[in-house]
Amino acid sequence: FDEEGRYVCKKCGLVSGTDLISELTIDKNNWDGSDWAITKDFVGIRIGLLAPHHLIVISARLYHLLKKHNAKGFAVERVHLL
Repeated sequence: FDEEGRYVCKKCGLVSGTDLISELTIDKNNWDGSDWAITKDFVGIRIGLLAPHHLIVISARLYHLLKKHNAKGFAVERVHLL
């Protein structure tokens, strides 16, 4: 619970935690076409051993290469380019 309202999303009212509460959207004018990038903003809050972290964003081309070579140890979510 966040009684102070420090970690509450102003749009949906949900409390942020260790997971995203909405899908990541990137302005395509800010994307340089690289195969990977790291978000400027952090996700999550500090709770015990958990700490806020950046998200790594990869291109569809890199995703297909990793999938082709059966890379393991990561989870993928779709990013929206607007």
